[in-house]
Amino acid sequence: LTPSYYEQFKSTFFICLTDGWHPDLKSLIKEQMTMASDLILIQLLTPEELSPSLSGHLELVDSETGDHLKMKITPEILDRYHHSLKHHTENLRQDCSQFGFRFFQIDVSQPIKPLLISLGR
Repeated sequence: LTPSYYEQFKSTFFICLTDGWHPDLKSLIKEQMTMASDLILIQLLTPEELSPSLSGHLELVDSETGDHLKMKITPEILDRYHHSLKHHTENLRQDCSQFGFRFFQIDVSQPIKPLLISLGR
C-alpha cells in the first residue's frame, strides 16, 4: 500500500500498545508517520517491570524466547535495571517525539480508561 492510499485515513488514530522492547520498534513507528493524523505509543509495563521485588539466586525465563538466565539479584543489579529501564524509556520517548507520536507509559495494574478518555481530547 502506498502513502497516498493512507491519505484518506488522515483523520484516524494509530495507537501502538507495546512493552517497548521490540528490536525494530523505531523502524515500525517511523513507518506509521504518514498513516494517521494522531499517532500514539503506549508502553505497557507491569508493576514488577517498573519496580522489581526480586532478590537472591534466581533463574529468569524470557517469556517470548524461552531463554533461561541464572543470576543472583543484588541491590546493584536492581540499580542497573532501573537505570537501563529509565534510559530505554527516554530513548523511546525521544523516538516518539522525532516521529510525531505522543508517548505514554502506563502501569498495567492501573485503570486504562482515564488515559483512553484523555487521548480523545
